Amino acid sequence: MKLLITLNAGLFVMAAALFAVFFAPSAPSLHAQGPLEGVVQDEEEVTEEEEAESPVNESENGEAANEEFVSYQYVAQPGDSYTLMARKATQTYGLKFDVSLSAAQIIFVETNLTQAADSPLLDVHQEVEINEADVADWVEEAQQLSETEEAAWGAYVPTVDFNTDNVGE
Repeated sequence: MKLLITLNAGLFVMAAALFAVFFAPSAPSLHAQGPLEGVVQDEEEVTEEEEAESPVNESENGEAANEEFVSYQYVAQPGDSYTLMARKATQTYGLKFDVSLSAAQIIFVETNLTQAADSPLLDVHQEVEINEADVADWVEEAQQLSETEEAAWGAYVPTVDFNTDNVGE
């Protein structure tokens, strides 16, 4: 009986996470704060130098102009998965652009990147390329998760190893 209750609770968490994936509101923002990396500045506090480092700037006529995004390139090692590489790409993006994400938001981004790539199985030494622009898009989505949606993704945090030092090396 206890196992059945545990399984039902697990299914509820998975259903809530799937609901968050498909019905999450999407409003763009690259400035948020999360519990892992500290506080990111408010938009008014962004200096010209930091704005120049941002992945999206305004052109002279006021329209948004995408800077060239790079691709994160990895080579699969024994034990690597696309999800681990998506996690590493998400963390790299956060460090590069000084974007703080909670652990639940990182899981949201990596899951969506993996699903968008059709969850590929990797061969050892297979080269994998993850587009930084795709990471940026999912980071924006993650920053708009409601507290309920983030809590649903947070259910997976205790089972995740966020150390990606040797992934794709």
